[in-house]
Amino acid sequence: MPRTIVPPQPVPGMRGLEAGQGVTPGESFPEKLVKYIPAEVVAFLVPYAAFVGMERRVLLIVGFVAGAIATFIYLWASGSKLPKEQRPRPYFYVLAEVAYIVWAICVPPSLVALVGFDAITAGALFLLTVFLVPALDTFFERVFTGQSKPEPGPVQPS
Repeated sequence: MPRTIVPPQPVPGMRGLEAGQGVTPGESFPEKLVKYIPAEVVAFLVPYAAFVGMERRVLLIVGFVAGAIATFIYLWASGSKLPKEQRPRPYFYVLAEVAYIVWAICVPPSLVALVGFDAITAGALFLLTVFLVPALDTFFERVFTGQSKPEPGPVQPS
């Protein structure tokens, strides 16, 4: 399983009238969820934020920004190793950055305090993001691949 989201793939020579025929499925909702924020970024920011603490705001912000940059670079590097047709679409990187930003300001206690969230606000924002980011990915995937529209061509025998 690649460490980045793999979009649905067309199957050469297969066409049909039902939506999704001629296309191998992309990844499921749970598979997408675990791929938005690289584990390496989580493994960096959690101990970094604990080590720096709430007293050193500038260092917290530097670590937060470093994590955002590392998220993009890591996911781009992982995706660039895949065949061109399996690489994530550009919107994936935007969604991954949104997921990172929300995770970073809602989970490590020192960053939660830095932005001034209470535990309920941080938890609610985090849960909304956990639900909405993969859902938006699925929506964009269908919009950009045209899976909601029937493909032209003869119907394949069942």
